[in-house]
Amino acid sequence: IAGTESITGRGIKALIDGNTYFVGNRKLLKENKVTISEELNRVSERWQEEAKTISFFTDEKEVLAVIAVSDKIRESSVEAIRQLHNMGIEVHMLTGDNEQSARAISIESGIDHYKAEVLPQGKYDYIRQLQAQGRVVAMAGDGINDSQALAQADVSIAMGKGSDIAMDVAKMPIISSALTRIPE
Repeated sequence: IAGTESITGRGIKALIDGNTYFVGNRKLLKENKVTISEELNRVSERWQEEAKTISFFTDEKEVLAVIAVSDKIRESSVEAIRQLHNMGIEVHMLTGDNEQSARAISIESGIDHYKAEVLPQGKYDYIRQLQAQGRVVAMAGDGINDSQALAQADVSIAMGKGSDIAMDVAKMPIISSALTRIPE
């Protein structure tokens, strides 16, 4: 690989043997004028309706493959949200995932509000909006994409083996990925 480039909120670009390849979301396709066959488009839309996160593998011209990833919601996450609700805490989810996946996860887990296809700046802006309404905001995250929002939150929690920057920015690291640690 001659070089790779991360494209925030879109995916990655790689130069291999003089050819450019992309792995990313539909926005990446549109911005780079990459075409998708009718068949692969139907498959990707069906998987999205099943609340799967879709990535496209492409060259400079067309989609070569569609990749679907699905997360199973942990019972401990549903329990954590129930505990937070019992404490009178409203739960919001901000995710870079597609609308269908975000909606399915929020319904299944009992999340009060969600926002899908959110870039790192959008997470930060969302927290600022809640704070402008006079709310005290706690944010839990584990990645580089969460670091700006974690820094803005009144209470910031880095989860699991999060990225170094998330761990550095957070006021409270939890060396566990179990969300039930948050109500504790």
